[in-house]
Order: sequence, then C-alpha cells, then structure tokens
Amino acid sequence: GHAWAENNLAHCYETGGGVPVDVPAALRFYQRAAAQGHMLAQCSLGQAHAHGLLGLRASSTEGVRWYTAAAEQGNAKAMWGLGVMHRDGVAGLQRSQREAIAWIRKGAELGCAEAQSDLG
Repeated sequence: GHAWAENNLAHCYETGGGVPVDVPAALRFYQRAAAQGHMLAQCSLGQAHAHGLLGLRASSTEGVRWYTAAAEQGNAKAMWGLGVMHRDGVAGLQRSQREAIAWIRKGAELGCAEAQSDLG
C-alpha cells in the first residue's frame, strides 16, 4: 500500500472528512501506514494506545512503542507524548524528569504547541 494515502484515509475515517466516520477502518488504515514507517500514523497509534482511543484498550506499552517510532523520525507531537510518558513513569519507564524535559523540549523546538505549553 501507499503509507501516505493510507494515513490520510485513516484520518478521514476517524474525523468523517468526506466519508462517514468508521473507527475500525481508521484504526486499520493507521496500522497499515504505521507498519510502513509513516511517522504521522505512528504518532496517531501512539496517542490511540496511550489514551484508549479508536476503540483500543489503553496500553502504555504500545503508546511508548509507537510514540518512540514516530519521535525517532522527528515527529514533534510524538516527542511531546513520549516526554509526558517519561514524566509519568508509565509502561515500565523509570520516571525521569530529565528524560521528559529533553523529549518535551525537542517537541517544542519543532513547533508542538502542547510541548511549548508544558514548558511554559
């Protein structure tokens, strides 16, 4: 498949952009795009797993996995999400203010509004 198109289609199904909302289809297309390395899809899966969205049961472990994959590719929102998970010490991560601030700062520097807000 084409990861870019699958991610866009997932977003459309998630939000009802031009198609009826279909959460299972959104999840399926995010998973397909993420498996191909698409960082926006990986970030969306990180958020979905971390917060129990898209019909998923919350899983900090999977949230960290997908946020890390996206953050390592330069996704600012994933950097913020990963920083928050380090701050909170979830999914077996040792609670680390230093690691949290490092990831949140990276996200803020790349323009993530949530990260910028967290830093004040």
